[in-house]
Amino acid sequence: MKIPEIAILLATYNGELYLAQQLDSIINQTNKDWLLYVRDDGSIDSTVEILKKYEQKNSNIIILNDSIKNRGAMNSFIWLMENVNSEYYMFCDQDDVWLPNKIEVSYLELLKIQSGNTLIPLLVFTDLFIVDESLNVISSSMWEYTHLKRVMDLKFLLIGSFATGCTMLFNNRAKLCALKYKNHALMHDSLLALSTLVNRGEIKGVSDSLIYYRQHGNNTLGTSKFNNSIISRFTNIRKVLRINYRYFRFVHAITNISIFKFLLLKMEAGYKIRNVKCVDNFLE
Repeated sequence: MKIPEIAILLATYNGELYLAQQLDSIINQTNKDWLLYVRDDGSIDSTVEILKKYEQKNSNIIILNDSIKNRGAMNSFIWLMENVNSEYYMFCDQDDVWLPNKIEVSYLELLKIQSGNTLIPLLVFTDLFIVDESLNVISSSMWEYTHLKRVMDLKFLLIGSFATGCTMLFNNRAKLCALKYKNHALMHDSLLALSTLVNRGEIKGVSDSLIYYRQHGNNTLGTSKFNNSIISRFTNIRKVLRINYRYFRFVHAITNISIFKFLLLKMEAGYKIRNVKCVDNFLE
């Protein structure tokens, strides 16, 4: 199926261990109508050499140069959004593996919510396989593993993000909306989801797991299993309070939400998942 070209945005940093597997999984997609744009954040391992070898062999892989290094993951993706123009975009992490039909399925799902209207922000995200360093499956559904499936009502984007960046496909209008609020961002994916919501866009979660989300010791971001124990709640309370306060400031800056409404939504989400600690997983 011929579709408009999709810009895949890849941010790398010292990713030599798993990068080739990720690049191969993109090259082997059933849909070939994509360009992969890569920004490296100052790697000191062989990441750049690996990228250059793939760029030489694949005309649809493009390494972009940025004079500033060590921007970090979020700002690397924001820089890529600012410097790449396309009709559609996907985020890509350096250490995951995409299933062969990831682009194709995501695009078909986006078409269902687009309905000919490209003037509104559109965002599709999917579930993920959670795997270990060797791609052995830990869980076939991150949504079930973290219990986030219980709170996937769009209103809960006001208290935490459940749309994982590396699963997203979004249109140019969604990108432009997100960039308006970039100075308030906590992470690029929560920024995309919230800005699409507040600009009356369409957001759709797809229950298909289309990516192997690798968990290893060097993850910049990762996920953790739902834990209902009292010990877990107690030991994580300071972290939970800190993250929730930061998220409130982020959402308030964009939506002007009151602390009262924020806390009410937190309590409702906590009731649904029967564990307030699990709300912390929104940000992981």
